[in-house]
Amino acid sequence: MRFTQGALGMLVQRYRGILKKCHMLNVLGGVAISAFLMGGAGMAVAAAPIAISDTHQVADGAAETYTTIDVNNGGTLAIARNAKVSGSDVTVYTGGTLTSAKNLHFGSFSPEPGTGLLGSSLTLDGGTVSAQHMGLAPSGTATLKKGMLTLNSLDMRNGTFAFNVAGGDSATLTLLGTTDGTAFLQGTSLSIGTGNNVFLGADSGPGGNQTSTTPLAVSGGSLQVGHGNWQTGDLTQTGGQAKISGNAVLTVNNLDQTGGLLTVGGTTNSGKLVVNGSVANAAYAAGSTGVAVTGTGTLQVKYDELVNASGDDFKDSATQHAINVANGGTLLLNDYAGSGMTLAEFKTLSDKLLAAGSTGTVQGITVSTSGASLQDVGDARLATPTAVINGSGGLASGAATVGGVTGATTVSGNAALTLTGQASGNVLADSGVTLNGGILTLGNPAGGSTGGTLQGGIDASTGTNTINVINGTHTVAGGLTGNATTTVAVGSSSGSGTLVATGVSMNGGQLNFDPPFAAAGDTSNASMGGLTFTANTVDALMTVGQNSMVSLGSTDVEWLRTEVLRYQSDGKGLWGQDITAALALRTPQTLSTAGGINVDGTWVTGGAAATANTAHFADKSLLVVDAAGIGSGVALSGEAGGTSTLTVDSGAKLHIVGGQDRETVNVTGGFGASTKDAASWTGSNLTTSTALLSATGGTFNTANGAYSVSLKANAASSSFPMLSSSMGALVDRMVVQTGVNPNSPNAGVRFVSRAMSDNYIGTTDRNQAAATVEGAAQMAAVGAVQGSTLSAATAASGAVLNRTSMALPRTDMSQAVAVRQDTDGSLSLDSGLSAGDGLKNGLGVWIMPLYQSNSVWGMKAENFKTGYNSNLGGIAMGADYTINDMFRFGAAFNVGAGYAKSNGDFNSTDNRFNFWGVTLYGGWLYNNFGLSADVGYTGNYSKVEQDMPASMQMSDLKADVTSHAWNTGLKAEYKFNSGALDIIPHVGVRYLGLVTDGYDVKSGGTVFEVDESTQSIWTFPVGVSFAKIFETESGWQIKPQLDLSVIPAAGDVKAKSKARIPGVDSQAEMKMQVVDYATFDGGLGFELGKGDFTLGLTYNLQASEHSTGHGVFGSLRYEF
Repeated sequence: MRFTQGALGMLVQRYRGILKKCHMLNVLGGVAISAFLMGGAGMAVAAAPIAISDTHQVADGAAETYTTIDVNNGGTLAIARNAKVSGSDVTVYTGGTLTSAKNLHFGSFSPEPGTGLLGSSLTLDGGTVSAQHMGLAPSGTATLKKGMLTLNSLDMRNGTFAFNVAGGDSATLTLLGTTDGTAFLQGTSLSIGTGNNVFLGADSGPGGNQTSTTPLAVSGGSLQVGHGNWQTGDLTQTGGQAKISGNAVLTVNNLDQTGGLLTVGGTTNSGKLVVNGSVANAAYAAGSTGVAVTGTGTLQVKYDELVNASGDDFKDSATQHAINVANGGTLLLNDYAGSGMTLAEFKTLSDKLLAAGSTGTVQGITVSTSGASLQDVGDARLATPTAVINGSGGLASGAATVGGVTGATTVSGNAALTLTGQASGNVLADSGVTLNGGILTLGNPAGGSTGGTLQGGIDASTGTNTINVINGTHTVAGGLTGNATTTVAVGSSSGSGTLVATGVSMNGGQLNFDPPFAAAGDTSNASMGGLTFTANTVDALMTVGQNSMVSLGSTDVEWLRTEVLRYQSDGKGLWGQDITAALALRTPQTLSTAGGINVDGTWVTGGAAATANTAHFADKSLLVVDAAGIGSGVALSGEAGGTSTLTVDSGAKLHIVGGQDRETVNVTGGFGASTKDAASWTGSNLTTSTALLSATGGTFNTANGAYSVSLKANAASSSFPMLSSSMGALVDRMVVQTGVNPNSPNAGVRFVSRAMSDNYIGTTDRNQAAATVEGAAQMAAVGAVQGSTLSAATAASGAVLNRTSMALPRTDMSQAVAVRQDTDGSLSLDSGLSAGDGLKNGLGVWIMPLYQSNSVWGMKAENFKTGYNSNLGGIAMGADYTINDMFRFGAAFNVGAGYAKSNGDFNSTDNRFNFWGVTLYGGWLYNNFGLSADVGYTGNYSKVEQDMPASMQMSDLKADVTSHAWNTGLKAEYKFNSGALDIIPHVGVRYLGLVTDGYDVKSGGTVFEVDESTQSIWTFPVGVSFAKIFETESGWQIKPQLDLSVIPAAGDVKAKSKARIPGVDSQAEMKMQVVDYATFDGGLGFELGKGDFTLGLTYNLQASEHSTGHGVFGSLRYEF
């Protein structure tokens, strides 16, 4: 028995449901299972045709082979990425769909592709085909009769690709472009004829950078280039339509147009055509032939390829004809190398280049505008983006693009004025602009502008006027007035813009915001507005469309962008996906009967105007309410008569910034009959900017649109568990007393509010938020103020011990004397080395350079750990007097400076400090016993600066802190002479009273007030020294010494910080350890002396659980 593979395949399709239930349809494919059902593996199976009229899916790993493949009406052939289907002739009829997750190949390939669809030919006869790539081998053909073929790339170098469209039918090829840098189109030429449609990219999204050297030939049908940057070979056009729009850029080698219409740009979007070589174009006839630059489109050609050597006509008037450049469009002549033209010469040229009725401009030529009026520039249709022109004579016709204008300027008669702001100082106008039936554009549609300021305002209250804002942040100072026939467009389908304006009064005119989205989560291309309406009354038909953010009641445009970024970083919603348009109400606003608000991220340029006397919040809209700015008022009220309408759709979101415990935020009210979806502005669609507050929506009043939100404080310690309990209580008290206000005039409230608010830090990083607050409140301790004071005091006491310690020589042994009782009871006098270590009577002066380096880590500071690295250097000097060979009394003075930088959990903190001190000291030596005592005072002045995270949007914290320490100690020693070595055990006690004066932490005001703190620290050093004196024949004495000690500590080893927020009747007390309970101390040094002069050097090491210190001390003394 013989069954064809096609027949078996059709049998499987018919009984696919049964086979699936029996778990028998697996990756081996329908053919293998059919063969199994019909008689086992021994029967012969041959390829056969297949006709698909339902869904036929080929899973990963499966392989199917047929002769012809027909996808009929209602049929779908879906090939997975790692599946393979082979056949001969493939036909997709009307209503049929063929999709390959990978590639399509037609013809004979060696080696044969292992996945996708492999056939001999493809005929698209009304159906839909899509794949990543289609390649044609020498014997392969692809014929498009009608239907749609969508690919990322097409390789037709070896096979035959053709449109074969019958009259009345159409076929469409769409190339979306590649992502791996390979050419999107390969072949000798792509010809587009009648009924043929070719799309490069799509208007709905970016296409990236795409390259190909294949020429394009348009004889009929249409070629359209959407988003992205596309590069091909030559563009030849003898008929049909070619259009570059959707913000696309098409770069070609040469342009040869003898027929058809080539359009660059569109009425609602942009586009750019760049010709790198020769240019030939047909004469322009509206809607049929020639080249038209519309909207904000740009045609860029080389100057030498279009203009003759004289600079007054086309290079070749036989093949080059006038180009129609409509308002907003630009003819850009690139690579102009001339010395410049007069305005008259330029006008002569532009009259030749531009078709009659053109209202766009020509750019790229250096033109002298000295003494020219604005009308002169307009008549020449000149674009000179950096020139400043006297506009006092006005512009009544034509088009002019200039950097800025001086004098009161009027634009009328449908004339078009573009102010780029690219002139020096970015001044758009210095005395205002009046429109009377004119067009004003702020910013350069061709790019290059970043913004500017228009002084004197804009008066567009007469006639039908259009104001465009594009490419940059443009500020209108002095008012913006319109009428019912005035339209202000901020951004468009071609790009974004930002408008900042005060005193806005539109009187029913339109105010629209719209740029295209970039990517989900990307706000960089958003159009923005910071507007204050006259009397806070919205009288514009304002639409906040796709990718737009507008603040009312404030000119701070970045405030809302920051809120949106924090909103999405906190996981509340992604810009461009979950939220698509945002409106912020910074102060109470009232809707007038002539005004309307529409917040709808689906709105694009060309859409209907907002409805008068109506506020509409669409799905995925975000309303942000500044609780502090609104206060007890209503964020958005209807007109006074109560006739306004409020509509809040499903999916609309509400976000409250700041607020106070038990505060009621009135969001809307004063409307007439209104509606709100039950799920909008509540539940997951109602959020706050800080975890310190939670919001609950009230009942929506359908009669007047009244809606309010109640705020309730959350315990700071529960939202930010790393906060200490004391600081948590202080923050809680702040929320109750002053509320959360990231823009409070009270610097302390502002600081804590920002740290705890999601639009700054907040729950996006709870630990950093807590560390930012606690580190600021303990700024002195974090900045090592106490640590540096202790180091300075210790260095001072160590310096004087060098004059009283038995481990160090105190005299030239050759001059030493000592009284000795002989065995017979008589007294005798020993001198020189026989005298031992007796003190030399008289005056001694000394000087000692000081250096200490400390590394501290892991010190506990409530729930955090911190440390620092510090270095200090200074000098100690003193004088003492010795009597009776055993008593020494002296005084010392020390001075120095140092630097400390924190490490650990808190924000980086720097401390540049200076210290000074005085010490009184004394020593008593009796035979082998020694006793030393000292008392000293050390003063310290620290300039402390703490870095703030960039998200806090405030300057670094600063504090000037003074501190001082009283330091006194007693040390007892006993020397054992072992002959070869002196062994000197010692024990002591030391008290250090450390006082840190009260200080203020500041950043644009006082953030924290920190009280004075006092620490009493006791240490009990115990150790042993080893020393030995060597004397040379020349009389030099060398004495190396080693000291090993352990220093236990007790008392106030933790620094206390009591901090207050100004205006809050509470305080937080935090502790931070600054001294370990036990420290190892070791010193190694030597002294070299002769006669009355001694020179010494000592290295000191201190180590404990959380610190390591290194010290180097030199000494130089002279004894009289």
